[in-house]
Amino acid sequence: MNKITRLTVLTLALLSPAVPGSLAQTPILQGTVPLAGVAAVPRQPYTIGRTSPLNFTLLKAEFSVSRVVIGKEVVTPQADQKLLVLTFRVANPQKKDAYFNSQSLTITGVDAQNTNRPSVGSVGRAGTGELAGLQLKPSQALEFVTAIVVPARGPVPKVIVERESGTGVLRYDLRKVTTPLAAPYADPADTTGTSARSAVPAVPGRSYPLENFDLRLETVAFSDEVLDGRAARSGSRYLVATVVLNNQAPHERYLGLQTFMPEILDADGERLRYVTVLKARGEGGPNLQIAPATEYRARYVFEVPDGTPLRTLVFQEGRAHALHFDVSAVK
Repeated sequence: MNKITRLTVLTLALLSPAVPGSLAQTPILQGTVPLAGVAAVPRQPYTIGRTSPLNFTLLKAEFSVSRVVIGKEVVTPQADQKLLVLTFRVANPQKKDAYFNSQSLTITGVDAQNTNRPSVGSVGRAGTGELAGLQLKPSQALEFVTAIVVPARGPVPKVIVERESGTGVLRYDLRKVTTPLAAPYADPADTTGTSARSAVPAVPGRSYPLENFDLRLETVAFSDEVLDGRAARSGSRYLVATVVLNNQAPHERYLGLQTFMPEILDADGERLRYVTVLKARGEGGPNLQIAPATEYRARYVFEVPDGTPLRTLVFQEGRAHALHFDVSAVK
């Protein structure tokens, strides 16, 4: 057998007609027979498909709570989700060009509850995220990436890859080969690293991915200034959180008062008053479109009653994982 496993040959053998009368001797119940295919392993190439075969190699599987950008699409897990990110190589074994795009393969994850989780439907070039849609020359090989949205908790034991319906599938056991989540995103209660926190403990000076923006907290401090033409109410002070935002989406994104749903909680867990968001200098809020790969510095202003002990500063964009900053030391 060649170094490249010929799934097409295996499939033909598995799908060959039975001996006449054998159906009566070995009844088959509908829905109980898995699709024909092979137990595949990462980094081993396999030929899949019959009318227009491709060589497929799974290179890497990893869990992530960060966004994946493919073309103009931003794929971000919600707080109760994570991503299974797959990097793979596709080569053209034919003597003619073979077209490859996001519809050329069907990739499905099977989670710990045995629920099928289809891939996002988009495939991008590894390294650039450029949406796949190109002719592969004979013997040409390129690397691609896609993602599967899966539950935040637990492993994804299996991934199934199919080229053409009825020609066999590749089944990958991912339980020992998927790169786990790392701190601070991994839930420490799950030592396998397969469960993600919904609230990520964050520290100043480090950038964290949200839905479209990365956020870095620079400073948190009380202020007695008049801000946006208003002084704090009697018996209260302003608390100002200065952040640096970077738009990681491939298109403009709006930045306004509630883009990050900021909250500050006192030591008892009570929400304190969020006042406004201001430009880094001067008066007025941003209320503007931020271009891709552009940084913007903003000040988030809260009103804190005198003597109130603080606990947590929270930023969350959309339904993505929330960032929780410990501000108990701010006096």
